[in-house]
Amino acid sequence: MRREPYPIAGGTPGLILVSETDDDRRLTAVERVVVETALDGTYLPATPVWRQLAVARVSERKLTGYGAYVELEPFQASVEPDPQLSEDTFAESFVKAPWKPDLLACLHFIAGNGTEPRPGYIGMIECFPIDGEHWSVQEMERLLFGPLDGLLFGSMGAPLLEGNVVALVVELPENNLGIGDRGAVVHVYPGKNDFEVEFVDERGKTKAIVSVPGNQLMRLKMMPQSA
Repeated sequence: MRREPYPIAGGTPGLILVSETDDDRRLTAVERVVVETALDGTYLPATPVWRQLAVARVSERKLTGYGAYVELEPFQASVEPDPQLSEDTFAESFVKAPWKPDLLACLHFIAGNGTEPRPGYIGMIECFPIDGEHWSVQEMERLLFGPLDGLLFGSMGAPLLEGNVVALVVELPENNLGIGDRGAVVHVYPGKNDFEVEFVDERGKTKAIVSVPGNQLMRLKMMPQSA
């Protein structure tokens, strides 16, 4: 993978990682899971966008202190377009890194690569901190190329149900809860976007049972446990 400087006027210099080998062009495990998490519950498994994800290849990755931009190569003509994807289409997912305790990174994908529209096809995966700053180029690279272990992946699109495993996307200092704290929905308030959540620690012991608005929670993608 070729590393090139990426100057940014008035900002922290970035880095461009240009794919040169087949391994470089493959989505990393983290890139693949953030897209899968965004698609879950929004696009049916049989839709073409899932088949695009299976064969997607990366042309380059631009890393900055404000985000990471993963540009995909154009798909071959044999790859079916998805009519649900347009320049205005995006799907969101979120990732929380244990070594970044105060920030939640937000990731989504769009049809097109930012300059060239590609209706019907995934064109770019954008990754950026929801507060817009405080991630270094090195941390962005560590996130994208690092292991899945310890990362939390979630989405906020689908309705929450009792039993869903969730994590906070905000601090609740009055309850001694922080971003990334996990729990399960134990009650859905009828007619409201509010949920009673039992939060637990790493040992499964209850930390707090709190009523939380839906916009402060993300539904977690359940990942296979490492052997």
